[in-house]
Amino acid sequence: GIATGRASGALVGGAIGGLVATSWGTGDEWFPIAGRWWLGDAIGVLVVATPILAWLHPPRFAPRQGALLIAATTASAMAIVLVPALAWHHPLVYAVLPVLMWAAVRGGVRTVTIAGLGVAFAVDWAAVTGRASQLLDDGTRGEQLVQVQLFLAVTLLAALLLAVEVIERRRTEAELLAAEQERHGA
Repeated sequence: GIATGRASGALVGGAIGGLVATSWGTGDEWFPIAGRWWLGDAIGVLVVATPILAWLHPPRFAPRQGALLIAATTASAMAIVLVPALAWHHPLVYAVLPVLMWAAVRGGVRTVTIAGLGVAFAVDWAAVTGRASQLLDDGTRGEQLVQVQLFLAVTLLAALLLAVEVIERRRTEAELLAAEQERHGA
């Protein structure tokens, strides 16, 4: 379960991070290729392992997620990355934050992790196809890679923390309701 999620996340994240860093980098940036690999690996663990763990061990008091909610949230988050990379050429990547926050409140951990995975693959696709410069306005290609990766990691962590807070609130409310019912029933 947990070991599989961590191992899968590290392996897939390392491969994706290495591929993106190699294909996006030009070799003359300030951030060496080894640095981009470990960053990609760390984000891979976050992006790949969290959905595995969320589906293997769903939180008891998490909001109910329907397949339509998860698909719509993931599609919206991915569109924020893909539209500028394909057609519009105006950075929107920061708009992923409110989408993932909404996912945390309405859909819980599972929705956040699946949407985060979709966004990560959309960013990776933009990087591999040479369109990632459309995601941010300034900096060299290497700096843009680091900025996008760090932004996605912070955004995903913030959304996961909010999802956990929602779960804790729901758990506390359920415990209070059970205590109230027990007091009135006794």
